[in-house]
Amino acid sequence: MGLYQLKYDKRFCKDLEKIPTQFRERLNKAIEGLKDAPKPMGYKKLKGYENLYRIRIGDYRICYQIHENVVVVVLITVAHRREVYKNLQGGKRSPFLTL
Repeated sequence: MGLYQLKYDKRFCKDLEKIPTQFRERLNKAIEGLKDAPKPMGYKKLKGYENLYRIRIGDYRICYQIHENVVVVVLITVAHRREVYKNLQGGKRSPFLTL
C-alpha cells in the first residue's frame, strides 16, 4: 500500500475506458505508481495551473493534482497527447478540485 491515496475525478474512468486495451495496462501501472511516488521521474508541472502535474506514458498523458496536506493524488484526466490539454481548457473540466 502506498503513502498516497488515489481519488478519481468523475470523468477519469470514462477517459480511461476510451483508451485502447493494449495501452491501458501500462497506464494502470503508472497510475498505481503514483501512490508511492506522486512526482516520478519525468513528471512535469503544467504552466498556468497552480497545482496540476502530468506524466507521460508513450503517447498518452495523465494529468493529476497532488494534495500534500491530506496525502491524496487526484487523477483528473487521461488522454492521447493531442487531446489531453483540450480536456483541461475551455471550461470542459475544472482541474481544481476541492477535498
